[in-house]
Amino acid sequence: MHWMEIKRRTFLKGCLSTLAWASLDTLVFGKVSNENQFYVNAIADEQGNYFLQVFEPSGKVVWQLPLPERGHAFAYHVHTRQLVVFARRPGTYAIIVDLKTPYQSLKIEAPQGHHFYGHGIFTQDGRWLLTTENNYDSGDGVIGIFDAKSGYQRVSEFPAYGIGPHEIQLLSDGKTLVVANGGIRTHPDYGRQKLNLSTMKSSLAYIDLSSKKLSGIFHLPLEYQKMSIRHLIVTVEDKVALAMQYQGARAHRYPLVGIHQGDDAIQLLQAPPSILRQMRNYCGSVVADAAGTMLGVSSPRGNVITFWSIQEREYLGHVFVEDGCGIAPTLSAGEFIISSGNGSLFRSSMTSSNTFHLQLLQQHPVRWDNHMLGKL
Repeated sequence: MHWMEIKRRTFLKGCLSTLAWASLDTLVFGKVSNENQFYVNAIADEQGNYFLQVFEPSGKVVWQLPLPERGHAFAYHVHTRQLVVFARRPGTYAIIVDLKTPYQSLKIEAPQGHHFYGHGIFTQDGRWLLTTENNYDSGDGVIGIFDAKSGYQRVSEFPAYGIGPHEIQLLSDGKTLVVANGGIRTHPDYGRQKLNLSTMKSSLAYIDLSSKKLSGIFHLPLEYQKMSIRHLIVTVEDKVALAMQYQGARAHRYPLVGIHQGDDAIQLLQAPPSILRQMRNYCGSVVADAAGTMLGVSSPRGNVITFWSIQEREYLGHVFVEDGCGIAPTLSAGEFIISSGNGSLFRSSMTSSNTFHLQLLQQHPVRWDNHMLGKL
């Protein structure tokens, strides 16, 4: 068995089902020197305990808070400086953290019969928190609505128009939600087992937030039936970049990065055959750089981060990072912070010769989780 698979399995098993919340004094290591620029990532420590960590662009960790189970991704409220930490699928919790203090302000739960898919986003005015959820008895994907002004009470839901909604983003109009429906049905009784691979069908759905109606839906060609559209980011001119995971035979080598815009078909981007093999049919995260012209896509199973031109829609290069998955932009064009499952934090930047340089920032005795959020 591959070492990476062993480590990730250990990560899943290392946990504590209940966790007493530590006092604030034991959790706050310091203050971010520039409160307008910091990064957050979920971690597991050497004892298998889970935490949220906040760190500076230098990689210096300034504080952490415990999590009841493994964390996944985040939503940030720009007006109140509240951070929402979502449990990893099929988790049912989300923690609201006040970054001004910091402390856990409250914990919300998915409704009975639902679990979170690990992602969410605030509406443009900050009033509503939207969450991706699984109604696991029906198998339908839904978007939950929580009222950020009323203690994050869950007030309603609407269809995701697909199975397995994962990451969601808003287009620039603030009125259109774009959903990566992974197409894979799961049920908590079966853990993370995929129950419908022979019939799965992923999609990219656009939903009008006013009417909650579907305004457009796009699928991949039939030959990519087992391709799961899992992560996305909205870039300049509302180009939607996709990072995917292939659920078919390991010997198949299909494109894993795509771009969609408007009414066009989803365009799959080509990588050199050696890089496509290295990606091992799995992308863990996708982000755009500060200029909005370059994508960074992580493939933790293949120990590689790939970079892509959004405008030219072509592969640019790569760096090798062992179990690298979390990635977020810095303030500089073509530059990213990358976290690794072995505790490393790196800065990757594009050089004048159009190659990529990797600099180790910090080494910590933790396992960084899948997603990183940068507040710049």
